[in-house]
Amino acid sequence: MSGPSATGPSRTPTVEPRLRARRIEVKRSEGRRRLRVLTGLLVVTVVGVGAVAVTQSSLADVDAVVVEGAARSAPDQVVGASGIVEGQPLLEVDVDGAADAIAQLPWVLGVDIERRWTGDVVVVIQERSPALALSTVDGGFVFVDDGGRQLERIANRPPEFLPIAGIVASGELGQPAPPETRSVLHLVSGMTEVVRSATSQILIDEGVLYLELAQGGRVKIGDDSSLDEKMVSLETMLAHADLRCLWEIDVRVPSAPALTRISAAGDPRTALTDLANCT
Repeated sequence: MSGPSATGPSRTPTVEPRLRARRIEVKRSEGRRRLRVLTGLLVVTVVGVGAVAVTQSSLADVDAVVVEGAARSAPDQVVGASGIVEGQPLLEVDVDGAADAIAQLPWVLGVDIERRWTGDVVVVIQERSPALALSTVDGGFVFVDDGGRQLERIANRPPEFLPIAGIVASGELGQPAPPETRSVLHLVSGMTEVVRSATSQILIDEGVLYLELAQGGRVKIGDDSSLDEKMVSLETMLAHADLRCLWEIDVRVPSAPALTRISAAGDPRTALTDLANCT
């Protein structure tokens, strides 16, 4: 057999059209992908450079500290406690540390601090509410909240707060009132409107709670347990019992309240049965 002629025409391999189109598309996709990567890197670089520039400029400084929700706490006092100063870089503001420091102020119950890129640092205060007004060791009174924290010293007890006998507070703001204050707070929160309006003073003596009544006599509450039942029992006694010559209503056992009376010259430890001698 004779081989192909050395001088004959050469043949170029043909590429199937669909395969060729696929190769072109792959190359285009790779080009687009490289372009996206380069674009992304460029954006990150620009943003990073811009961020560095901003953080190093006055645009990222504290322009103002705005205090919201502070009715009892002076805004200047809040700002001073925070330690945040105008001109300080925003990123250097210790939000947690500032909140902890502000929370030490007497009236402050909760704090939320937000940094804004406008240059404002916004401090939102949640304040406590007074529940009692206790006498202090050096005269005057101090507001105490329902957690037993001393809030503010005042010269006179407001009329809407019942007098409290048997407890004297230190008057040290932000510090807890004496331990027995908690049972008084529980009693005050559990008093019904009827009982409250009939009461002229609350007394605590060696851990025993008493209500002194505006019409005379007193109520022996005992400890601060079962207050709902004790209030119902006391309301019933106030509404239906003959309260002439009243010395004491004892509701320590709410289901079996006891009433004792006293005459002008009598001994309250001896029950009075003859109301004709009652004054």
